[in-house]
Amino acid sequence: MRELPSFSPFSPEQASLESCYRAALYRVFPNTGASLDLRIGQSCAALETLFSGTPSDFSWAILTACNPASRLLPEEENASRQRQLGQRLSEWGYSTLPAENLADAGENKDWPPEPAFFVISLPLPRALELAADFGQNAFVCGGGEGENGKPDWRVPRLCWVARY
Repeated sequence: MRELPSFSPFSPEQASLESCYRAALYRVFPNTGASLDLRIGQSCAALETLFSGTPSDFSWAILTACNPASRLLPEEENASRQRQLGQRLSEWGYSTLPAENLADAGENKDWPPEPAFFVISLPLPRALELAADFGQNAFVCGGGEGENGKPDWRVPRLCWVARY
């Protein structure tokens, strides 16, 4: 499996985006009732419980079609884009859970929550393709190579679309 590109901020804008994305909360709504709150680089015990017994090569991604390139769009346009993403995921046969991306309450307190999909068993190259198709700068994922070169879907990471 092709590894996604890593990202090193080269401009103040990119560094600012990196900081915002890392500070955000990524909430998943499984069918079990309680939501899962994910943060980049932090293992989530509830995620491990939900997918216990999952093979080590399991992968997932949190994708949104809202606010491409971190530019706010009208709510109606975001809703339409999100429906298109959901339709594509459904046509391709992927299982999803509802999710939302929540900006940190600090300097980004005015950024609205973004509806998203937690896509189960989505290969990371396909997630990269979808994120690029919908104009996203980055997305959150698990799987592929984690620390020490071992696959790790338990720790969310930030995956950048290779535009920068």
